[in-house]
Amino acid sequence: MLGVLKIAGLVVLAAVAILLIYSATRPDQFRITRRVTIQAPPDVIYPHIGDLRRFNEWNPFAKADPSSNIAYGASSAGVGGSYH
Repeated sequence: MLGVLKIAGLVVLAAVAILLIYSATRPDQFRITRRVTIQAPPDVIYPHIGDLRRFNEWNPFAKADPSSNIAYGASSAGVGGSYH
């Protein structure tokens, strides 16, 4: 019985050591990118992203929680536009 526990402990210890060695060789930073090409001129697209009120009409994160309350700042468009 003691021999089985000793072997199981060594296997677990070896697995942890292998995992630590593997994770030490991985890069500490990574980047995920995604690219989409929209077939529309900028003057059609900008109103949907330049104004936070229009942005939240299609924002998938805002749609994920429909019970969230959004309050807009003094300006919701352009530089200085804000919401919380």
